[in-house]
Parts: sequence; structure tokens; C-alpha cells
Amino acid sequence: MELAQARREQLDPEVLSYIEQMEASVAEEAKRHAALSARYEQLLQEYRLVIYKRFARSSEKETYQQALFEETEHAATAEEEQTTTVGPHERKKPGRKPIDEQLPRVDILHDIAEEEKHCACCHQLERFDEEVTERIQVIPEQMYVERHIRLKYAWPSLRRLRG
Repeated sequence: MELAQARREQLDPEVLSYIEQMEASVAEEAKRHAALSARYEQLLQEYRLVIYKRFARSSEKETYQQALFEETEHAATAEEEQTTTVGPHERKKPGRKPIDEQLPRVDILHDIAEEEKHCACCHQLERFDEEVTERIQVIPEQMYVERHIRLKYAWPSLRRLRG
């Protein structure tokens, strides 16, 4: 330390003032860096908390896209609930409520391959029924019902028995 002090005394006053300015600048930047590092850590913790709240299991309770479904909910509450009278009280009918018929529908047909429509004994399977599943699809500013239709096949003789 004494050697560094002795060397400093030998330097030109302009050089000494420049060194002092640089040391002050480095100290100031170190303080600024420490403050920014602390702010970065704080923001990182807040970010992790927001991500946790948004994607954690409890996030399904909070609906931040509630505005998309308000119109559907108002229509559903406006309809009268179907009820059944059982003894001294009324009970809601089990099952889901039907989807509004006014919504446009897009049919998606799920069928088996032509090769699978023949059984091992060379009988041609006949279509006897279909299963329709409806799901509401929401595209911002657009809403439609997607219908999945699954065709059902059976031997002609079994179909006559089910009649």
C-alpha cells in the first residue's frame, strides 16, 4: 500500500485527478450494478409468482377470459332449468344442457376405412346408428359448435335383431 502511495505521489497532478475520477466512476457503477441486480432478483421472483398463479392447479378457478363466455352464460341462465318434482323438493334433471341451436355447426365425420367395413366372413357391415358429440369451440370474436359424428356398423343380421 505504501508503495502504491509513493508511486502516486510521483505522478503528474492531471493523471492523479483522472485516476480519482475513474475510481469514483467505477464505485458509482458498482453501486448501480448492485441496485440493478437487486431489482432484477425482485422482478424474477414476481415473475415466478405470476407464472405459478397462472398455471398452477388453482389457476382453473380464476377465469381471466371470463368476458369470452359472458354471452353464453347469460343465455344459459336465461333459459329455464329443467326440473323434476321428487316428493317435497325439486331436483335438476341429470346431464348437460343442450347447446344453443342458433350457433352454427361444423360437422366432422369420423368413419372407419372401407376395408374395415367387411367382416372376416365377407359380410358387408351396415351402418345402423351414429354417435354425435358436440363441443363449443371459441375463437375470439367467433363462436361455433363442432359436431363429431361417429358412424356405427354391425352385421345385417344383428341389425334386424336390434330392430
